[in-house]
Amino acid sequence: CYSKSVEMLKCSLRLLLHYLKYRTVPLPG
Repeated sequence: CYSKSVEMLKCSLRLLLHYLKYRTVPLPG
């Protein structure tokens, strides 16, 4: 289960970086 949480962490980090850069939250759809 360890690698799964790492992947989730990477995904949320990427989302956070995107938010900080564009000040918008990219929502699916």
